[in-house]
Amino acid sequence: MSRQLLINELERIYLEEKEKKKDLLDDLYVFSKYPKLAQLFQLYRSPNEKWFQVVREVLFYEKEDLRYMYNRVMQLIRRFRQSVGSYFVVNSATGTYLLPDRLSDLNRLSGLFEEFFYEIYPQISGRLNFDVQSQEKISELLHGRVDWTKTILRSAKNASGYTPLRFATFLPLSLFRTPENLLLVFSILRMRQDAGKIHGFPFTERLIIEERTTLEKIFAGCTKLLNNSVLQELVPEASKYLQLEPSDPHIISLEAQVAAKVHDEGRRLAPYSRLLDWSVRYRQLNLRSLSPNRTNFPIDRRENLDTMFEVWVLFEFLDYLSNKGAIVDAESYPERFTIKMDGLNFNVYYEKNYQGWAIRAKPDFTIEIDENRPIIMDAKNWQEDKVDAIYKMLGILNNLDAELGILFFPNGTALPNDRIIRPSGLRTHTNQCFMNCVVSPSDSEEGIRSKLAALAQGVSLIIEYLRHPATY
Repeated sequence: MSRQLLINELERIYLEEKEKKKDLLDDLYVFSKYPKLAQLFQLYRSPNEKWFQVVREVLFYEKEDLRYMYNRVMQLIRRFRQSVGSYFVVNSATGTYLLPDRLSDLNRLSGLFEEFFYEIYPQISGRLNFDVQSQEKISELLHGRVDWTKTILRSAKNASGYTPLRFATFLPLSLFRTPENLLLVFSILRMRQDAGKIHGFPFTERLIIEERTTLEKIFAGCTKLLNNSVLQELVPEASKYLQLEPSDPHIISLEAQVAAKVHDEGRRLAPYSRLLDWSVRYRQLNLRSLSPNRTNFPIDRRENLDTMFEVWVLFEFLDYLSNKGAIVDAESYPERFTIKMDGLNFNVYYEKNYQGWAIRAKPDFTIEIDENRPIIMDAKNWQEDKVDAIYKMLGILNNLDAELGILFFPNGTALPNDRIIRPSGLRTHTNQCFMNCVVSPSDSEEGIRSKLAALAQGVSLIIEYLRHPATY
């Protein structure tokens, strides 16, 4: 709440200053005119936080845009870090984080639980599938279907004449133990087990109230379902699967058996088809991979917003390549992505160190192909003046003897209309080029359209360079 006092005061002053966002970036101007705000900033600033960083957080980003950027990062990281248990390592100003983070995983768990509890289970519970088998019974009383051939032969064999005194009958026997019902009970058990385990796990950063409430809701809901007397019949057998890893062959085999029955019996087992799809998605979540160091990426902290912007740009770039037909493979360490696209094979690196001719450099992202010099890409979450970012890019290009650089910004403020800048009238660096690529973290129709157009222009330039580095 203390931090909120600072934010509230800044928002109030912004309303007084009307559209003077740029003036509010000037700490000398602000603190001389609003000493109370200066005092709040000193009391509630994050470690090493600069004044302009607070202003950018409060005034230049809508909360829904921050949430959109965060959710997109978690969604895309899961897409490209497909191997179970593989995470993307991010070093920010406040520490090292594994993405997808803990809160994102719990949100997915909550979503899967609600889908199961409110949609899948109600459909199945009204149409629980039973296998019907016949059980033979010899009795003087008629029960079920009489096998007259067997009855007469048995009567003749026992010398009881042609009037049978005992009958061979078959009684239908309903069996609840089927692969699809076993998968149903196992799904409930593993949700409850995972929720309980996470709730009591010794995380370095303790669970927040939102996380604890989510887990308690899941545990109680699963317990309620298991109170069904029919389901309890399979609990002992289904519990055996709880000790296995998510990708264990026995679990895969159980899913395969269900898939085969759904394929063969079609409409009758339609509700179980959705359960099967759900089970695969739950297995891929792999909550067993939690470690004490799993935390939540603090998107609401100013010093981490720049890092989140970098990661978002990287994965939006990879997503664009993939949607255009590229094959994108992720490698765990170093953070490298191998790309196959339009007959080209190249690598995308995240924060790779380079030894330049003057000093070492670590751009946000680079692209390498064969022995060519790298393409340099930097994501700068700068809202206003961007001259320093352009100077830095030109310096990196010269230091690494590179030719193509791309800067990613959240808006086009203070940028020339021509996004691609090529040198003219120079004796050296005549083939050097850099691009200002504006990608706005917004899920509005206009924001998405603008982002895709900018990425299309950037990727086109990159492909042109990779094909013809000497003449592009």
